[in-house]
Amino acid sequence: MKTVVHVIEAFSGGAVDTILYLTKGLKQFRHVIVYSIRNEVIDDGKIFKRFDGEVEFIYWQSAQREISLKKDWQAAVELKNILDNIDFDVLHLHSSKAGFLGRLVGVLFRSKKIIYTTHGVSFNRQDISSISKYKYVLLEKIAQMLSGEVICCSPSERDTFKNKNIKAKYICNGVEVSRNGLLVYPQRFTVITTGRVAQQKDPVYFNKIAQFFEGKYPIKFVWIGDGDMRHLLTSKNIEITGWLEKSKVEEVVKKSSLYISTSLWEGLPYAVLEAMQMGRPLLLRNCVGNVDLVEEGRNGFLFDTPQGAIQKIQYLLEHHELIAKLGSNSNQLCGEKFDLKDFLANYEKQYAH
Repeated sequence: MKTVVHVIEAFSGGAVDTILYLTKGLKQFRHVIVYSIRNEVIDDGKIFKRFDGEVEFIYWQSAQREISLKKDWQAAVELKNILDNIDFDVLHLHSSKAGFLGRLVGVLFRSKKIIYTTHGVSFNRQDISSISKYKYVLLEKIAQMLSGEVICCSPSERDTFKNKNIKAKYICNGVEVSRNGLLVYPQRFTVITTGRVAQQKDPVYFNKIAQFFEGKYPIKFVWIGDGDMRHLLTSKNIEITGWLEKSKVEEVVKKSSLYISTSLWEGLPYAVLEAMQMGRPLLLRNCVGNVDLVEEGRNGFLFDTPQGAIQKIQYLLEHHELIAKLGSNSNQLCGEKFDLKDFLANYEKQYAH
């Protein structure tokens, strides 16, 4: 049995979903997860309970998000020592920090298969300076020369690498797709989003859209999640649910009319894929990752400004009959392009060769 070592600096978010699908769907491989935690407790260990019992976990204590030569060198040495004690065949690195340090250490493991999956690469961030973006591009170019290959989560993310003259390919994230009784919509028009209330998701943008409808239209906006920027969601027609169990998230999303994303950048967001799987029309901000999920007018719309989003919502309010059609198409498109079976088959090929 081949052994796959997954290395992840921040054991949270969409990267965890990817690893979860891989460990559950590719049981012909032994899976070891080397992980770190970013300044927060992980739901009292609930995240680990999502994984099957045969998955092994090793804590990577020295890893941290920001760039620090001293701390990053310590993290690289620790990672090398961890890998020295595992008889592995594939080193699968997840997200930017693990991607760089793993490829640095990977120079010492050239006989192994080394893969770096991006999950929203750092140089696409919109909350950092141009100088910081340049540094991240430089680090990606250096890492490319060291070891491994880059696998992006979406075509648009792959294109950002190509535009920086960095070789990369992509395997789209995937989810299980079903059409069993999902296309039911509430009487009250409800716009929903999920995720951490943080800069990447741009809660100020979301609030501007909701404020336009406050007191004018019977529309409800729901944010599933929480975060240190929740105080910016001030519009009275916004409900913040906090973090919910996955089954409860599905229940709430299925009661919505429209899924919205105001994200500044993405890789290929699972939250949107799951909304598509549940037959929700999409209204997504025009950014990396989001653009791969919408076929304009078929399953939803893209927008570039708050006013653009407002106009699309008004259009759907006036043409309510389109919601079910767009939602059905969303579910169909998810099956065509983002099926979990394809995702697993593509990574199985990567692991096997």
